[in-house]
Amino acid sequence: RVFMFVGRLDPWHKGLDVLVDAFAAALLAEASLVLVGPDWRGSRRALAKRAERLGISSRVVFIEAAFGQERADLFAAADVFVHPSRWEGISLSVLAAAAAGKACLITREADPLGEFERAQAAVVVEPSVSSIAEGLRQAGALTRQELDTIGARARRVAETHFKWPAIA
Repeated sequence: RVFMFVGRLDPWHKGLDVLVDAFAAALLAEASLVLVGPDWRGSRRALAKRAERLGISSRVVFIEAAFGQERADLFAAADVFVHPSRWEGISLSVLAAAAAGKACLITREADPLGEFERAQAAVVVEPSVSSIAEGLRQAGALTRQELDTIGARARRVAETHFKWPAIA
């Protein structure tokens, strides 16, 4: 199972420190965590050291920021998009993943209007190690069909609630 985050590698704001800890705690032997985005004040090195200390560095992959077709290809290659923010407005990365029909694991803070949770369009967790680890295990146990169903719901949420006519 491939879990992927796309965005600024800001551990505190985006909850990436908690995500790495939760990924280790989830004990998903056949899973990898891909972190895509620009380094934020030395965060890539700090997150890599954290993964090494936790014994999961071989399953945590860092990729520079991606745009256009490269970003679309990364979304397509992932099984679950992960966004564990501690606080958020409306995350463009979550909306991009949802628009791509990708199953998402997000914190309530990354779903501030509650639209994804209401539509069962994401695995919604709290921004804590135990909650995110449980969400990773839950998403890791889903079948391809279940992931596709969640992704289709996420796409419907993006199309019905976050296009200009709905927003206006």
